[in-house]
Order: sequence, then C-alpha cells, then structure tokens
Amino acid sequence: MPAAALGMLVGAAVFGWMPEKAVKGCVGGIAVLFALDRIFGLRARLKLSGPPGKGAGLFWGEVSGFTSTIAHAGSPPLLVYLLNRGLAKDTFVATTVIYFTAVNAVKIVPYAALGLFTWESLKMSLFLAPVAPVGVWIGLKALKRIPERAFFVFATAMLGLSGVKLLWDAFA
Repeated sequence: MPAAALGMLVGAAVFGWMPEKAVKGCVGGIAVLFALDRIFGLRARLKLSGPPGKGAGLFWGEVSGFTSTIAHAGSPPLLVYLLNRGLAKDTFVATTVIYFTAVNAVKIVPYAALGLFTWESLKMSLFLAPVAPVGVWIGLKALKRIPERAFFVFATAMLGLSGVKLLWDAFA
C-alpha cells in the first residue's frame, strides 16, 4: 500500500500531462506479455521461477497506484505481482478487494482536488450503489463453486483480454 500511495501521488502530479493512451498502451503490453508467459511458461524455461520478493511488490504496487490514478488500469500491474505469489483463490480475491478498496478510497482526495467529480458522476454512483451488494454476493457464490485451477486459468485469460483491450484503446 505505501508503494501504491506513492504511485497515486505521482499519478496525480502528472495527471493531464501524460497521455492516457500511452499509459494504457504500456499497461496493456505488460498484461498481454505476462498472460502469454503464464500460458507458455517462458519464465520457467529461462529459470526465472520463484515467487516475487519485496522489491517486486514495491515496484508493482507503485505501478498499479500510478496506472490506477491516470487510466483506471491498476489491476493488470497488481495481477502481474499476485498471480506469481501462489496464493489460494480466496486469499487472492480478498487481497485484491482490500487493495482496491484502499486505493480507491485514497484516490478520492486527488480526484476531488483535480475537479474530477461531477454532479452527474455522483448521481450515477448513487444510482448503482444498491446493486453492488448483489454483485458481491454473486461473486462469493461463484468463488466457492469454481475449482482453484479453473479460477487461475480464468484470471490469466481475463488479464490477457484486459491487456488486449487496453492496447486497443491505446492505438484506436
């Protein structure tokens, strides 16, 4: 979280200066390459296996905080780190929920300072808020039913697809 906070601070400082498409392109490329690595095992073939250390956590946390602030694309960098940790699916999901709850709460301050909240966006948030608990309930039910291996195959596929979408946004 401290690294993510630093990334958010840097993101807020350069907000509007750094093109969003450039950030999306970089994050999309990282996400696609990482998903391909997980599918084809390139790191293992190069003898680069093993869980990432503290330095990797700090790096990916900062990148995630930065890209979350600039382009709402904090998930791919976080997943690059977490998917290599060998976490159980429950721990993996809980970690991402806690992480993004904290990140999004902290982003309220710079977003407010940058004038990014409008009456229209607040009305939409209030309109959609009652549906959020339903989504959480469905997600928890699905998490209990999905086997561990299938869950992480799906997570890797979604990471790759989100990377493709970010690349599309960057170059479209």
